[in-house]
Parts: sequence; C-alpha cells; structure tokens
Amino acid sequence: MPRWRIPLAHVTRGLLAIAVFLVAEGCASVEYTSLGKVMTGYTQHDAIPYLQSTDDPRLSCGAALGLDQLLASFQTVMARPRYDLMYTEMLTATCSERRAYRQDLRVLRAVRDHHIATAQDARIAEARDEVVTARRQYRAWQDLVAHYGPPGKQCPRLMGNANQLAYLMGLATGLQAILNDARSGERVGVPRDIALKVAHASRCLSNRQWWGVPGALRASVWTILPGAAPPGTDPWKEFQTSSALAERSGVRLAMAIDAIAAQNQGKSTLERAAIAQFARAGRRHPAPRAYRLIDRLAAFEVRHLSDRIWTQETGARTPAGALGTFPGTPAEGPPLKGLLHGLNR
Repeated sequence: MPRWRIPLAHVTRGLLAIAVFLVAEGCASVEYTSLGKVMTGYTQHDAIPYLQSTDDPRLSCGAALGLDQLLASFQTVMARPRYDLMYTEMLTATCSERRAYRQDLRVLRAVRDHHIATAQDARIAEARDEVVTARRQYRAWQDLVAHYGPPGKQCPRLMGNANQLAYLMGLATGLQAILNDARSGERVGVPRDIALKVAHASRCLSNRQWWGVPGALRASVWTILPGAAPPGTDPWKEFQTSSALAERSGVRLAMAIDAIAAQNQGKSTLERAAIAQFARAGRRHPAPRAYRLIDRLAAFEVRHLSDRIWTQETGARTPAGALGTFPGTPAEGPPLKGLLHGLNR
C-alpha cells in the first residue's frame, strides 16, 4: 500500500491551529467564570434586595424565572451560586403555586355546582402544579443546606441581616415544600424530617427581630407533629405572640403561617380570626419598604385562604375590599352589589 507523506509545514500549521483553539477556549472559560462572578455578585448584592423591596409578586416571579437557569448555568465554570439560586427557586415556586391555587378554586366551584368531571380535571391540574412547586421549594432547601450547613441543634454563622433573612426564608420554604408535596400526593418525596430541622434551626434567629416568624415556624411544626412541642406548650398561644410581633413590624408573614396552620388542622374559627387580624394589621401598619415583597407574598397566601372560604359559600372569590370579612358579614370597601352591577345586561 502507498505511504502518504504529509508535509511538515502542514503538520505545523495543524498543530498551531489546535493550540490557538485550545487557548481561545481557555480564555473563554476564564471570561465566563469572571462573568459568572459578576452576575452572581450583582444578584446577591443588588437584584435580591431590590426584589425584596418591590410590591408585585407577579413581577418578582417573572424575574426569578428569567434568572434561575441563567445563574445555574454558571456552575459549569464555577461553584454553584447556591445563595442566589435559593432565592430564585423560592420565587419561581410562587409562579407554579399561583397556578395551583387557581385550579384549587376551580375544584371548589365545580364541586359546588356538581360538575364532577370538571372537579376531577382541576384536581389533577392542581396536583401537577403542586409537584412543580414542591420540587422548586425542595431545591431551595437543598441549596440552603449546602450553603449554610445542615440545620439542626448547632447554629451556623450568620453574619449580617442579609444572611439571617436568607436563612429564615430558606427555613420557611423547607416547611412549605413538605406541605405542597403532601398536596401533590407526595410525588416529589420531600423528607418529612425537614419539619423538625426547621423547628430546631428557627431558634438560631431572633423572634422579635424577624417579625415573629421563627416562633410561628416552630408553632406550625408543633401542629404538624404534636409530640415535638415542649411539655405544656400551646402552639396556638405561640402563634398569638408571634402574630403580635408581626402586626407591630408591618411584615405579616407570621400571621400567614398562623392562618395556614389553622386551615391545615381544620380549625375554621382560628383560621378566620387569623385572616381578619391579617387584614386589620395591613391597614394599620404598612410593611417597611425593604421587605414589602415578603409581606405581599404573605398576603397572597392569606387571600387564597379567604378565596376558598368565599368560593365554598358563594361560588366566587373574595370581593374587592372584603379581605378579613366573610360571607354574611359586612365588607369594607366597594359593596358586592356595586361590583355586580351591569352583569345581567
């Protein structure tokens, strides 16, 4: 067989081309790493505080959807930006949760109107959205654990308010992941021992400084796992203490946790009382600008509880200005009759 001879000049040019390609790729990798550090630093120090100060959860949901995978992609050239992703995952979960809540109300209306097939379809759609919600919240919890260490009896070093707030929100999200996974039919498999870890880790944060939320998280765990409460402890009294702190602070997240716990335990009187207190507090004490989004997200949860009550009894959600009142009681704001004017034309 003939032996092909490749000129040395061609070999040299080929090796040089390969070398240039590898150097270029190396430079690109360095550039992407630098870009990743800039992006994650900007997100942590500027974007997240800005989002926390806004008052439109729908926009924050959209911003998180746009940022999440972009930030996650930088883990191919640098360490995973867990702090940043913990926040974006929390907020993307609110997008799917909003869809699930719409389906939940659709279920209630269909049941009330005896439309069984529609109710079944809506329940299936709701469960699908709860899977997405629980998965996103569980990823946020995993990033919390990786960033700060496993929550438990030993507290992490939480330098500054930003880290304390991130830790607090991560704990609340871990507890939400359990509840939403339960609503999905446990299709995500969120570990149930997260609840006890949240209760222990909540003691690493000041209940007074952080709007009563650490105490509300503990009380919520005690309602889920009654044996976890210290002897002689009444979780509903703990909720009262935490809700009083929340009302004075203007950030009503502890009240929302109280209302959700009451609804989960079937305590309708306590649930309605918590919703009414939430509405009154919002009129008396506006949320501090830096934490408006947290208060608005709490309002989103409480409004859904109110919408469920109104939908079950009237077929329609809470009328405008009626949060804190219930069917059969007078509402503040525009009367329902005025809102319905013209619909029969």
